[in-house]
Amino acid sequence: MDKKSKYDTDPLEPDYARQTEKVWGGATDDAEAEAATRRYVEFPAGGSPVTPASTPPPQPFATTPIGAAAAPASLRRRVAGLGVAENIAMALPYVPFYIGAAFAILELFLAPRREARVRLNAAQALALHIALLAGGLLFRFSRFLADLTLGDLSVLLVNIAWLAYQVATLVFLAALVIKSWRGEEVKLEPLDRISKRINQLVDPRNE
Repeated sequence: MDKKSKYDTDPLEPDYARQTEKVWGGATDDAEAEAATRRYVEFPAGGSPVTPASTPPPQPFATTPIGAAAAPASLRRRVAGLGVAENIAMALPYVPFYIGAAFAILELFLAPRREARVRLNAAQALALHIALLAGGLLFRFSRFLADLTLGDLSVLLVNIAWLAYQVATLVFLAALVIKSWRGEEVKLEPLDRISKRINQLVDPRNE
């Protein structure tokens, strides 16, 4: 006897209705199984897919606008007794042509002793101006002696050396002004002892 498949049915047979429900029931089960596999993506009212295990969106790299960096403390803090920013108070005593020497003396008289960094810097700048003044006097004295004893050629050589000394002094003081303006510390070891001595000798008027 030939074996019939589930699709080989006769409408006149009594079991036809039961076999038909079985066939369509299996198809329905297959559709439900397929739908279950697609249920991991749902679309809410807004229209965006929502996944059960969604990951947070990547965060953009933090960037700092140009010029937004915090200014150094020496650019913000005001010096007691002077009323100017610390970097200005540190830079003014190194201004060339002995103008800085006047600022240094003024700061030593006005800045209280609790402004130890500003006062010591002013004393150091004053000592530097004194040393440069002594060097200039030495060149002038050498030129005077050369004019009296060695002749014109020696005077010319001394004048060239004197001009080079003035240019080097101007460049050196300008570099110290820029360095102090940026808030960097200026430390001249050969002038350390005399700077401390000047700082001790000059008493501020605000104390």
